[in-house]
Amino acid sequence: SYVRERIQQQQSKALPPHTTLQRHVKANKNVRIPRFYYPGGKPTPVSQVEATIAKITKAFETLPGHRATRGQFHIISKACDLPLYWKVPLFLAAGGDKCNYVEMANFLNFWKDMCKNHHDAASKFVRITTRGLRESILPEDLICLIQDVVDSHPGLTFLKEATEFHSRYVHT
Repeated sequence: SYVRERIQQQQSKALPPHTTLQRHVKANKNVRIPRFYYPGGKPTPVSQVEATIAKITKAFETLPGHRATRGQFHIISKACDLPLYWKVPLFLAAGGDKCNYVEMANFLNFWKDMCKNHHDAASKFVRITTRGLRESILPEDLICLIQDVVDSHPGLTFLKEATEFHSRYVHT
């Protein structure tokens, strides 16, 4: 009997205390687990969104009629702190394909709506390239972006003149 008790004491010292998450939570009711998953990216501070809106407004005010055409959208893209080559998808996502320009009020509504749920570059890119229709990108969503790179990148001037290769380059 003494030997058996001695063995049990040694085994109980070697084993960690049995605890489950449920017991741990019951014992520590004040523990708060911070949110760690944000599907559209971690929310942007309101002050930063307002600063971007002020920059966008200022950019539109420099344009005639407070509207931007496809050729002027590099100014708007820069004001949004987005990469230069997102300008055409941004133009199209904001409704520029309907009348070949985007008015300041319409773009500000688009931008505010997008900033509600899309905070990081990746989620903004998906929202812009898909025009808000899907949560994943299809190859055809990137055609306008790649075509713009072909048309305006200084290192691809040889392709600009050889229009017969545009389709092959864009679809590869």
